Amino acid sequence: MDISVSKIEAANSQLKTAIILYFNNGDPVSTHTLSAAGFNVLNDINNKSTEDYSTLRELFLDSLINKAKDTKSVITKIRAPENFFKHADNDPEGLLSFASSQTAYLIFDAVILYSNITKSSNPFFTLFTYWMAWDNPEMFDLPEVLKSSFDQSITKQEFYEQFLPIVKSTFDQ
Repeated sequence: MDISVSKIEAANSQLKTAIILYFNNGDPVSTHTLSAAGFNVLNDINNKSTEDYSTLRELFLDSLINKAKDTKSVITKIRAPENFFKHADNDPEGLLSFASSQTAYLIFDAVILYSNITKSSNPFFTLFTYWMAWDNPEMFDLPEVLKSSFDQSITKQEFYEQFLPIVKSTFDQ
C-alpha cells in the first residue's frame, strides 16, 4: 500500500512512536534513533523557515562552543549516538557508550520545535512536556507550591498510563 506523507507528518509519527517507546521502557537505541530522526527533520524545516526558532540543542552547543577550542569535535560528540545508530561505514566494529538519559531532552527539544513550527500539538507531545516538568521541576519556572506537590515516586510508565487519557480528553473537546 502506498501512502503520501509530508515531512511534518513523518516527524510527528517518529516522535509519537519515540514517546510511546520512552514511556513504556522500549529499546533505548530505537527510541533515540526515532527521536533524532524526528528532531532533524524538524530542524531542517526550521532552518529553511523565515521564523528559525532556537532549539535547546543549539543553545547548549553555543554554550559549549564558546568554551571549546574545537567546535567540530563538540558537535560530533553531541551527535555521536544518532550517527552511530544509523551508520557503519567508518566503524563497522564500533562500540558506543551511550547515556540514554539524553533522549528525553532530545524528544523535549523536538516537541517544542514541532509546536513552534506548526503552532499545534497533540496529546503525546503535550504529555511529554508535562512529564519533563514533572520529572525536572528545577528546569521550569513553576510556582514552589506546584514543585513541592510533585510525587517523584511515580514512574514514567505510571505517569503515561494515568495522564494520557486525561490529556487526550482535552484534545477531544
